[in-house]
Amino acid sequence: MAWIENIIDRSIMAKAKANKRSGKFSFSKLGHCLRQIMMEERKYDELYPDKFIPNTPQQERVFAAGYLFERFCVDNTKDITVASQIPCEYRGIKGTADVVLDDAGKNVLGDWKSVHSDKFGYLSKEAKPDESYAMQITGYYLSLKDKYKLEDKGLVIYVEKNSILIKEMGFEFKDYIGKVNAKIDLYERACEVDTLPDGLPLSEEGKIPWQCFSNGAKNGCRLWCSYIRHCEKYNTEYLKAMEEEKKMKSEKAEKKAKADKKKGGLI
Repeated sequence: MAWIENIIDRSIMAKAKANKRSGKFSFSKLGHCLRQIMMEERKYDELYPDKFIPNTPQQERVFAAGYLFERFCVDNTKDITVASQIPCEYRGIKGTADVVLDDAGKNVLGDWKSVHSDKFGYLSKEAKPDESYAMQITGYYLSLKDKYKLEDKGLVIYVEKNSILIKEMGFEFKDYIGKVNAKIDLYERACEVDTLPDGLPLSEEGKIPWQCFSNGAKNGCRLWCSYIRHCEKYNTEYLKAMEEEKKMKSEKAEKKAKADKKKGGLI
């Protein structure tokens, strides 16, 4: 019986609908696929609802829980918080910076990011934070650097959801300022035409970008772009991955059924 889960899901989905974002380009989207950005801004989910794949209740639960983890960090770092939830604007792009922290008299711009355990495990192999996060915070920096006399290094603070492990990853803003301005240039040009820009290219290894969807034996097919049905480039591959996952689940269920029968002495 899953009546409590259903009650939670109804509440979560109602809140998600009530708090739906405008779709406007913001600092948090600087690292996103430009094609996805334009489809979201042009409200393709409303124009073509049959092609739009909405978030599931489980996905919305993850987002809501992530917010709670970040609130935990905010509530326990008030002693070193100079400012939090700061409205920003740069080149017409708006957003809200998480926090400016006092590091021994120096003002450091940071952002909280809650992640699952697998993602947290990958961080130990990386020397720098996710580019999309670094670009997002760099956008905030360009808006706030003079007002708060910010240090030229930013901070992504990852919080692992299973065990509340925390990892700080710093980066230099100078490495991302050019990328931020270039992305805003591309966005402005895309706004001037009716056609959609191309989607993200394949990786150097020939793999589909993780921003579209990921596929693996452990987690199955995970969709990250709700607009993938508008992308002929990768939609076919996504459908193939979904069929593979369906087949894998069927084979797994069949194998379990046979094992249960044998265990019960019926074979």
